[in-house]
Amino acid sequence: MKQLQKIILFGLTLALPLAATAQMFTSLQLNTISYRFVQEGWASTNTARVTVDFDAAVDQVSLGGINSQVLANMKKIADTNWHIVSFERTKDTTGLEKLHISVEARLPEAELAGLRDKAKAITKAGETYTVTNIDFTPSLAAMEQTRAALRATIYEQAKQEVARLSQANPGQKYFLNSIYFETEQPPVALQPAREMKTVQLSVNGAVSTSSSVAMSVNTKVTQAAQITVASIIPESMDARRNVMKPAKADETIGAENALNTR
Repeated sequence: MKQLQKIILFGLTLALPLAATAQMFTSLQLNTISYRFVQEGWASTNTARVTVDFDAAVDQVSLGGINSQVLANMKKIADTNWHIVSFERTKDTTGLEKLHISVEARLPEAELAGLRDKAKAITKAGETYTVTNIDFTPSLAAMEQTRAALRATIYEQAKQEVARLSQANPGQKYFLNSIYFETEQPPVALQPAREMKTVQLSVNGAVSTSSSVAMSVNTKVTQAAQITVASIIPESMDARRNVMKPAKADETIGAENALNTR
């Protein structure tokens, strides 16, 4: 029994200062100043997202391995990693399978010349390859790199603001209390778009022009953040200054006497 009393008494001596510490931090009052920082930047790219559509009418025998066949032919247009992004399959009245496959890859600008001629070269009766889109919108990696640079600028801007406040108010030490980066709106391409004709190749090889495709080399990115800078009000610190002192001897003795009377 005495051993149990000693354990309880030891726990009380630990709990008292811990409870006091929690009370001190929850009772502190802060001076807060809120800001909204906005930074703008440009995401650039020298590559384009190229989309090629494959249209064909095949029988059940030819249907097997069609994906591998399309990807192998795409290597003849550009030797890079092509990805199938859509696959549509329907049956016509003759019993043939009508296929529509879209394939994409990012290509350097230097490799864009002659893409349509290469697509025409691998087109044959019943199988058509068409370059349908050349999009210069920056890649996700380029966008994220720009956003990271904008966030770094906002961090530095907040740091400088904290230093200015601390210098202007020597009696208070300011610190960055919170930072919240707002959800970004979709990037807006502000550079005037250049028009580019899309070539459509029919089964018999005839060439016609259709709708244009917008190209943008630079895309504007905006990043905003809500910043809160704070300092501890000196009066609230003084009011709690003695909370961290060790428990008084009479408090410990009182706890021990309460145990002994049981």
